[in-house]
Amino acid sequence: MLRADLALAGIPYQTSDGFADFHSLRVSAATAYARVGMSLRSRQAAMRHTDSRLTDTVYTDERLLPVA
Repeated sequence: MLRADLALAGIPYQTSDGFADFHSLRVSAATAYARVGMSLRSRQAAMRHTDSRLTDTVYTDERLLPVA
């Protein structure tokens, strides 16, 4: 399904940097939600996770958050 969607959007599945990965896209989305200040509960619902720890620790890349 992801490959078909990428093809329709004109996005290559594989580049010299690697592969488009479903979970990487989810990390990007969860991190973007956190960066704009979306609440953890809202991020959890958007990601359809039953446990907020999954959203917060696995799918949110803290290296990209404004912690300064």
